[in-house]
Amino acid sequence: MTSIVRTKCALLLTAIALVGPVDCALAQVNFPGDRLSHSTLTTEDGILIDLWDPHGLPSEGQFGPAFGCQQGCCEQSLFRAGRLHETLGEFMAESWLDHQDFYSFRGLTLLGVGLGTAAVLANTSLDEDFQGWHDDHIRSRSADKFADAMKCFGEGNIMIPVFVGSALLGTVCDLSNPHARLINEWGNRCSRTLVLGGPAVLALKYSFSAGRPNAVDSQWYLFSVNRGVSSVSGHAFVGAIPFINAAMMTDDLLLKTAFYTASVLPAWSRIEHRMHYLSQAFLGWGIAYLAADVVYRTELFQRNWTIVPQPMENGFGLLATCRW
Repeated sequence: MTSIVRTKCALLLTAIALVGPVDCALAQVNFPGDRLSHSTLTTEDGILIDLWDPHGLPSEGQFGPAFGCQQGCCEQSLFRAGRLHETLGEFMAESWLDHQDFYSFRGLTLLGVGLGTAAVLANTSLDEDFQGWHDDHIRSRSADKFADAMKCFGEGNIMIPVFVGSALLGTVCDLSNPHARLINEWGNRCSRTLVLGGPAVLALKYSFSAGRPNAVDSQWYLFSVNRGVSSVSGHAFVGAIPFINAAMMTDDLLLKTAFYTASVLPAWSRIEHRMHYLSQAFLGWGIAYLAADVVYRTELFQRNWTIVPQPMENGFGLLATCRW
């Protein structure tokens, strides 16, 4: 019952946080290049099919009566298959650009700075000193209840389906609707952030181990399996993704501040529950921010450069366009 309540709570809070303010922020949302670009396929008979337009499928007159009786059943499946193929192709092309930036000299330098900062916190008394101060001045029953709710945003089994489902919204909905397009763009960015930062989190998780506040100290040990926890908080990483991306999608200062503040709360919940030290929560949040920033930079790049899948005679390729 508790897991069901947490799931509903997470989905409700996501809807309130991201859909509620859409009317006042939609005009300031930063969309990339037009995701509604058309893709076409040419049949062996030379008939052009628009995969984005379910009404643009061949008619009974073109294919004969046998096609007419099945058209109602197959036109939506072909329409959705075309959208899915194009959505996945766009995702892969954009993700490739994300990875090039994330693993560039700039990206690795910023990641190194964050890792070094967390290492200083973990391998000195700063982590334990902060935990002691937090327990004395902030921790309480009411704070625990609030932390229970915010922890839901860091649950991968809850949030990953939300990210992926939102990213695939364009395969079942008309993205000319501004609300659907907003949610679709948010899901796309969150999914790419997860794919981009996830390997770094896993690499640190299995390279450096540490202890929990309710067990041992926070010092890092290389390839040790006896410490009980990794050097990075996965809940902090996953929980920061939806809010950081939402903050980067609006120019409204009030909304941006609210989203960035909310992005810290899943990480704080792990400190409140004495499941992670400050260094571990900070590192998880930091990787989420770096990955989301790279995704944002890719979107800025794509305002001038657009790379989309292009149907060809023998398969699919990539079409690059430049605007100046």
